[in-house]
Amino acid sequence: MRSCERSGLLAGAAADVSPLYADLEASERGHYRLFLRLAELVADADVVSRRWDELLDVEAAVAAAQAPGPRMHAGVPQDAVGTSG
Repeated sequence: MRSCERSGLLAGAAADVSPLYADLEASERGHYRLFLRLAELVADADVVSRRWDELLDVEAAVAAAQAPGPRMHAGVPQDAVGTSG
């Protein structure tokens, strides 16, 4: 889900590549919905829903712990590479 959300945010913030990120958002949305449907083939829908909510909570905590700023993938910002504290 977070890739879908990030793509949507970047689509609105990056005018020159907005169509690319809008397409990525649609694709990522399709992926997570497919994964949920597949999970429901092997587990009850309520179990899948609870687990999905747990995963979203964990992802939100990870995202909140990162430095602010738009990015597709987390990690050390390029301007911090090679510097020491």
